[in-house]
Amino acid sequence: MKPNHTLMLSLLLALPVAFSACAAIQPAPVTPVETGPNLPPPRLLVETEIPTPQPQQIPKETAGILPVEGSPREDTQGNIIVVVTPIVSVLPGETLDFEVSMDTHSVDLSMDLADLATLRTDNGLDLQPIEWDAPRGGHHVSGRLSFRFDDSNEPLLRSATRLTLTLWDVDAPTRIFAWNLPGG
Repeated sequence: MKPNHTLMLSLLLALPVAFSACAAIQPAPVTPVETGPNLPPPRLLVETEIPTPQPQQIPKETAGILPVEGSPREDTQGNIIVVVTPIVSVLPGETLDFEVSMDTHSVDLSMDLADLATLRTDNGLDLQPIEWDAPRGGHHVSGRLSFRFDDSNEPLLRSATRLTLTLWDVDAPTRIFAWNLPGG
C-alpha cells in the first residue's frame, strides 16, 4: 500500500490551524474573594445544600407597629364565634388591619363591623375603622377590618404598649380583643 502524500500533507497543514483555535480558548479569569476579620470564610455550595433563610432585622425606626403577629384572639359569647388576628406591621400612611372571621348557625352576619368597632391604645388613642371588606350576610364571614394609621396618630400608636379592639353589639354587648405591643 502506497501512502497517500496528499492526504498526509493536508493533515499536517490542518494541525497548526486546529492548535491555534484551541489556544484562543482561555479559561475565565479568577476573581479573588474578599476575606477579612469581619467576613465569613468563602465556602462552596454543593448542589444538594440549601441555605437556611435568616430572619431579617428591621431597624426600629422603620419597623412600624406590630401587634403580636399570628396571635388570634377568640370570643365565643352568644351565638357567634369571633376570631380576630392582627395582620403584620404598618408604617405611617398605611392601614392597621385585623383579619376577622365570624361563624354561627343561627344569626345573620350582615352587620358592618366598620360601624361596630373601636380600636384603643393604653395611652389614649381611639381609632374608628375606615373599612370592613367582607361579604354581607350568611353564617360564615371573614374579612379585613382596617384602621387609618398616619402622621397624626403615629406618635401615640408608636408609644403605646397595648391595643384593644372592641366590637359592639355583635350578638353580645361587647367583645374585647387585646394584644401587647413589642416593648410593652
